[in-house]
Amino acid sequence: MMKNSYKIVLLALLSLAATACIKDGFDSDNCPGEFVITVDYPDGTEPGTNVNTVITYPDGTQKPVEIGKDNPLDLDEGSYTVTSTTGTTGNAIVEGSKVTVETNPDGTAKDPDDFFGGSTEITVGPNADDGDKSYKIPVIQQTRPLIIKVKFVGNNVSLVEAVSGTVDGIALSRDLSNGFPPADGKPRHSVYQSGSIAYSFSKTGTGQEFLSETHRLLGIDGDAEQHLKLSILFSGQASKEYDFNIARAMDEFHITEVTKPWTIEITIYLGADFSATIEDWKAGPDIWMDAQH
Repeated sequence: MMKNSYKIVLLALLSLAATACIKDGFDSDNCPGEFVITVDYPDGTEPGTNVNTVITYPDGTQKPVEIGKDNPLDLDEGSYTVTSTTGTTGNAIVEGSKVTVETNPDGTAKDPDDFFGGSTEITVGPNADDGDKSYKIPVIQQTRPLIIKVKFVGNNVSLVEAVSGTVDGIALSRDLSNGFPPADGKPRHSVYQSGSIAYSFSKTGTGQEFLSETHRLLGIDGDAEQHLKLSILFSGQASKEYDFNIARAMDEFHITEVTKPWTIEITIYLGADFSATIEDWKAGPDIWMDAQH
């Protein structure tokens, strides 16, 4: 009788081991699996420093984690978002697969830092021991400088005192996968929020040289046209507003030579009646522009 009792207990333990988690503290009906997550950098890019990884749990809570082959994550059944950034993310907020730039009191974008980022989705089934448990987070460049150069020719050039303006139709918030270049390689994508960034130019010399300023952007709103809106202050404190469509000049902003600043050079003809028309323009990576001069 005692032998039969031992047999029954042993069979029960074997059955439990086949269906339940061995680790203490886990629900026996929801076994965790050890998932190895690594960061995948673009070809030719050195692994970054200041790697920060955050996991978003199925209930929406977030937690910083260490990843890599030596730091597997125990994940229960459910859907997770794992996000990694390298470098500093000043003036930018990364939440899950979404990146948002901070704004000034007037609503214009601040300049985000130069950083890489990306995210991956992990869905853990009822039996986490089945299937592939290795994931890579594809991180890409998330910001790019935009240099605007403006030169005035024609009548009333000598009356120009100062120039300021905005570039409208830029991304204030978008998906991390739509950086530089986007994961799908397309030049334009929808954004979560669109807005503008302010430019200010100081006049020096005779006015025959380019006035230039640089700002770093999250990108453009692919569903909107980009406009350069200039406010020109003429001597005598008279100012006029001008609106120039630069959408064509921004078409390759996300996809061409993305490690270099993007430059737009515009030559504006000022008429005697203070009208303004674009006489010439060029756009491209700064290395292209330098080669043309």
